[in-house]
Amino acid sequence: MSGPTPMSYIQADRETPYLLPPSVDEWLPANHLARFILEVIEQLDLSRLTQGYARRGSKAHHPAVLLALLVYGYATGVLSSRKIERATYDSVAFRYLAANDSRPRPGAPSTPPAKRRWNPCSGSSSR
Repeated sequence: MSGPTPMSYIQADRETPYLLPPSVDEWLPANHLARFILEVIEQLDLSRLTQGYARRGSKAHHPAVLLALLVYGYATGVLSSRKIERATYDSVAFRYLAANDSRPRPGAPSTPPAKRRWNPCSGSSSR
């Protein structure tokens, strides 16, 4: 009597680099919500937003990129700007909308702030 046939698995190789840089455009399905949102936002007149840019400090992301991230975040239940920023690292759709640019914003803390406890007597939080 012979035992069960050994299972043959697909090898998980996480070390081999890509031959060419990956394109997030290829990773996102053609009918994905992120593509629809980007298509709509590209048709909007955002000239008033771009004119308001003061051109001081470091380079800013284009308002169309930020608006696309915000609209897609709200459509998918990601409402916090920090969670949206984190999603540009973790989510293919957010990465696509951010044009694969997931650099942290200037002045953003590299670690989350210490948790604060709410003090019911003072109505404020304390460390």
